[in-house]
Amino acid sequence: MNRASAYVAIFSLIAGITHAGDLGQIGRSWPVIEPDFEEVIKNKLAQMEKNGSLLKHQQEIEKRARASLERPTPVKGLTTVDKEAVRYFDPSIVTTRDMADHKGAIFSLKGTKLNPLTYMSLSKPIFLFDGEDPKQVQLARTQLTLDAKTVLIMTNGNYIEVTKAVKNKVFFDQQSQFVNRFGLTKVPVRITQAGMTLKIHELKP
Repeated sequence: MNRASAYVAIFSLIAGITHAGDLGQIGRSWPVIEPDFEEVIKNKLAQMEKNGSLLKHQQEIEKRARASLERPTPVKGLTTVDKEAVRYFDPSIVTTRDMADHKGAIFSLKGTKLNPLTYMSLSKPIFLFDGEDPKQVQLARTQLTLDAKTVLIMTNGNYIEVTKAVKNKVFFDQQSQFVNRFGLTKVPVRITQAGMTLKIHELKP
């Protein structure tokens, strides 16, 4: 067993070992006998190994880590599309400072309205969906048949299971970045470029 890993695993389980400040001497003093910190850990490890609690603790940590990877925190506040709709989103931003290129040449002054699509196009459709809804997962597969380059982004569900179901790479909208940026309240949606705007197509599953 890797001792360094085990130290980390049980650190939170060890009773508090604190260091008091110097309060001076009151009355007769006695020599202080402190157990070596590493020895305390080793002894605790040996005890936990003997009764099996260390293995159980490590397995629980691994289980929680695996669950977090397979099923990230769902994006909150989303409902399912109940009626097909289309709207257009202007991705323009207003700069809060002067913008310069890699050579230091200023190409945009503070307060200028910039549209990212002027410099970079959205070459691949983006499809956001709830991986917990079988109908939406099926719709994700359909999107790939329409355009194999479609970028699939989940807002909820088991990442591993959905990846296997669609047989394609799937991303997760961590920290609701896409949902917040595009002001989404419903899924599934397909996002494509339409001129200098983004077309947000809400699809009924």
